[in-house]
Amino acid sequence: MVWYDGMTWDAVLPLFGVLLGAGGSFGVQFLVTRASRAQARLERLASLRAERKEAVREFLEAAQLVEHLAERRFRNEDVDWAEAASATHRMWYLQKCIDLVCSPVLREATESYAWRMDEAVYRELPAGGDIWERLKELRDPFLEAARVELGVSDLVDEDRLP
Repeated sequence: MVWYDGMTWDAVLPLFGVLLGAGGSFGVQFLVTRASRAQARLERLASLRAERKEAVREFLEAAQLVEHLAERRFRNEDVDWAEAASATHRMWYLQKCIDLVCSPVLREATESYAWRMDEAVYRELPAGGDIWERLKELRDPFLEAARVELGVSDLVDEDRLP
C-alpha cells in the first residue's frame, strides 16, 4: 500500500517505533531526574535537621553548666570565676552556632535565654526572687522554639493528651 509519494507503511512504522522509543526514554529520564532531585532535597533537609539538633543539644549542655553556676551564685556559694568565664564563653559560642543553622525565631529565643543566664551569673541577682523562675521565663520559650525547629512540637503535644 502506498501512503504518500512512494512512502509505504513499511518505511513509516519503524520511524514511529524510533520516535516512541526516544519519547519513552526521555520520559523515563525526566521521571528519574525528578525523583533524584526530590531525594537529594530530602537528604539536604535531613542533614540540616541533624545539624540543628546537634546545635540545640550542645547549647543545652552548655546552658546546663551556666545554670548550675547561676544557682551556686544565688545560694551564695563560692563561684570559680575562671570556670564561669569558660562556661559562658562556650555558651555564647554555641549560641552563635545556632545563629548559623537555625531559624530567626529560635535564634532570638536562644539569645534571650543566653542573656538571662549571663545576667544570672554576672549581674545583680533578683532580691527575694527565685533564680529558677527567672531562668524558666526564657528557658521555656527557647525549648518550645527548639521543638518547633526540630519538628517535634506536635509529637510532644500528642504525648500530653489524655
